[in-house]
Amino acid sequence: MKLWIRLLLGAAAGVILGWLLPLSGGDTESFFQGIAGLTINIGRYIVFPLVFFSASIAVYELWFEGKLLRLTAFVLPGIVISTGLTVLFSGLFFLIFQPERIPIIIKEGDILALPDPLSLLQGVFPANLFQGFVQNSNYLLPVFLFAVILGFAFHYHKAHAEPSLDVFDSLSRVLFRVNYYMVEFMILGFAILAGYRVLQIRGFGDVELFSQLFLLLAVLTVFFAVIAYPLIFWAVTRIAKKPGNPYKLLVSSLIPGIAGLLSGDNYFTYGFLVRTGKEQSLLPRRGGATIYPLSVMFAKAGTAAVIAVSFMLILRSYSSLEISTGQFFWVIAASIGVSFLLAGEPGTGVIVGLALVSSWYGQGLEEGYLILLPAAPILIAFGVLLDTMAVGLIAGLTARIQEIEFKN
Repeated sequence: MKLWIRLLLGAAAGVILGWLLPLSGGDTESFFQGIAGLTINIGRYIVFPLVFFSASIAVYELWFEGKLLRLTAFVLPGIVISTGLTVLFSGLFFLIFQPERIPIIIKEGDILALPDPLSLLQGVFPANLFQGFVQNSNYLLPVFLFAVILGFAFHYHKAHAEPSLDVFDSLSRVLFRVNYYMVEFMILGFAILAGYRVLQIRGFGDVELFSQLFLLLAVLTVFFAVIAYPLIFWAVTRIAKKPGNPYKLLVSSLIPGIAGLLSGDNYFTYGFLVRTGKEQSLLPRRGGATIYPLSVMFAKAGTAAVIAVSFMLILRSYSSLEISTGQFFWVIAASIGVSFLLAGEPGTGVIVGLALVSSWYGQGLEEGYLILLPAAPILIAFGVLLDTMAVGLIAGLTARIQEIEFKN
């Protein structure tokens, strides 16, 4: 039985279990929350070392073959364009569907400590390099950057680096195999995460207040995942005269996307992206070692889209007036911009992004995002799902158009 079928069966079993189990005053949900958190930790367990060892070797090979700049020049604009198009169309969908205003009932909660550009840069370059590996388990960028630096060092000091290259290559292969088996045994993990997600929804007392917002996000998800992204892949590959199969793109992104929906964590999807990308002949092991880390950190098209739609709803809820043209384009630009500051927020990107956009907008709405706190888990789940589908699109286009061919 194929991997995607087994994982879908695991998720289906979790949905049934979450629907049938009694809530028991929240005790059942609390129990599942604990084991769901453990499941996410297991799924993220080898992401940092896998990225570190694999990216170092990949950068060395890409630079040696003269492909690194060409690859980077394709991936980075692809991230920006995919994010921009996703947010723009999401905003237009909002204007068309016009979800109902939400009553201004602010849930009590701690005001988020918002990141600023200087603190983000300090996190990328900690005073002690090893802090990047242990200090913040949500910030992959320092680890990836050090891997890139090592990759260049391997190239320019090849004679002295040969022993290190063998070690890094061996560890990359071993970790890739470990990831293969971890994904293989995630059937139980999918069941646990799906069960917890259903229990969350059942225990969500204010679901009617946000039902139209959730429905809009569901429509956006189907539109981008099933129609827009495969169509973009089909059109771009044919314009480049290197036609690809959009069905293969959809299949390769299906399981990572569901992993994102169930976990609400970008890093949890990484292992699934790496495995399905290779198995669907989308990206070989070393091809994904540079594209996937960059995309998982910065290609947050879904998170940006959810931020844009949610903040427009906040604006409508705090005012009896409709959203003006100026406000619409400001929200679009702010949502796109804030998404590139969320590399260190793999599991809370939507809420942190909303808080940042609210603070930038001002005008008494600095804490406006608090009215959406009850819906935060669902909003984050939709955001990560679309993020993952966008990563699949970028990886597929890059591999097809740039004709990435690495030995496995």
